[in-house]
Amino acid sequence: MKKKNQTVINKIKGFTLVELLLYMGLFSLLTVVLTDILVTTVNIQLTSSSSNNIVQDGRYIYSRFIYDINQAQSVILPQNLGDGSNSLEFTKNGNSYSYTLEMGNIILTDHTGSYQLNGYDTSISDLSFRRIGNINGKHTFRINFTISGKTTVNGNTEIRHFQTTAGLR
Repeated sequence: MKKKNQTVINKIKGFTLVELLLYMGLFSLLTVVLTDILVTTVNIQLTSSSSNNIVQDGRYIYSRFIYDINQAQSVILPQNLGDGSNSLEFTKNGNSYSYTLEMGNIILTDHTGSYQLNGYDTSISDLSFRRIGNINGKHTFRINFTISGKTTVNGNTEIRHFQTTAGLR
C-alpha cells in the first residue's frame, strides 16, 4: 500500500556555524587548560629534580669531608688554629690528599688522581675550611660551602648552604 503524497526528503547531516564555533571554543579552552597543567607539571618535576640533586650532592660531600678528616693522621692546610683556607690538605694512610674548588667543582686529589665530587648539574661556591678547637685538644674543622643548581625554573635557581664540623680522631 502506497501513501499519498509521500515524499522522500534527503537529510544532509552537518553542523551549523554556531555549533562549530561553540565546539572550537570549548576545544581551545580545553587545550589551554591541558597545556597549563603540562607546563606546571614539568616545572614541578624540574624543581624537584634540581632540589634533590643539590641535597644529594651536599650530603655526599659533607659526609666525605667528615669521613676523611676523621681518618686523617695530620692536616697540613689550614695549618694553625684559627686559620682558614679554601682548600684542605691532609695525610691519610701515608698518602697526601687535597680538596680544592676549581671552576665550581670540588676536586679531590689523591695518589691515584683527581676526582670531581659534585654532580654535573650542580655548582659549588664559597668553599672554606677553618681550623677551630683548643690548643691542647684535637683539632676540629668547620666546613662551609654553597651548592647551586644549574637548572633555572621560572627565573629561579635553587641554592643551599651547608655547614658542618669534623675533627681528627
